Amino acid sequence: MRVQPYRIPAAHLYPTPSAKDGVSEEEEFQNRAFAAEVIQEAGIRLKLPQNCVATALFIFHRFFFRCSMKAHDITSVAMASTFIAAKVEECPRRNRDVINVFNACLQKRRYDEKWGKWKEGKGKDIEVEQPPFQVSGECVVH
Repeated sequence: MRVQPYRIPAAHLYPTPSAKDGVSEEEEFQNRAFAAEVIQEAGIRLKLPQNCVATALFIFHRFFFRCSMKAHDITSVAMASTFIAAKVEECPRRNRDVINVFNACLQKRRYDEKWGKWKEGKGKDIEVEQPPFQVSGECVVH
């Protein structure tokens, strides 16, 4: 039995929901690159395996191919994607650890108003955990 790779038709990829909301292609690329760097650094600090970080990036990008960057804070989605990926790849981390690591990563980059407002709080990743799963169509049994 041969497994066929899953390919998304180009018509579904462009224009993205962010582009439809007026976000330029350059700005969207910068936001995606920024989030990818933060997810990668957070994965290293959390001592996650590389496949877990890759899963977090996949969830993040898939989410923003369905939802606009204007409607959702990219840092919250990046944090939730990392939290979800850690659970899916069976290397879970505590909520507090994920929040603290992301906070440290963003402070290191001198996180400013350009990227939105960082919201600290207990369980913030849980609040935004559900939308990425609902939008991407994933089903996880706990």
